[in-house]
Amino acid sequence: SGLDTYGLVYRSPDYIKGYWFTLTCGGDWAFGYWNGEDYVLLADGSDINHAVLTGSNQTNRVGVMATGSIHKLYVNGKLIAEVADSTFDETGSFGAVIAAYSTPNFTLSISEFAYWTIE
Repeated sequence: SGLDTYGLVYRSPDYIKGYWFTLTCGGDWAFGYWNGEDYVLLADGSDINHAVLTGSNQTNRVGVMATGSIHKLYVNGKLIAEVADSTFDETGSFGAVIAAYSTPNFTLSISEFAYWTIE
């Protein structure tokens, strides 16, 4: 509920640093990066187009199309934001982000990760 957070980390050079695209269970989103010492918020907002399914036991498909310095952020197939930043420009690794702010023992189930190189 509320501020419990989950999402993607990508273009990670060392499994710690990289871009973070996260959703909250309450329907908000954030995009930024962790540089090893600080989190830098680049953009955030509420779910104005109702793409995020909120509450318990919901399935949300989170995606990013990163082309150079342009990051297009998607939830359930809907574009919710486009952000320009070139802090991390190498492919790097990707994975999941989860943080329990409101719910003790908050858990997340991931059924699939997919990665495409589009030329």
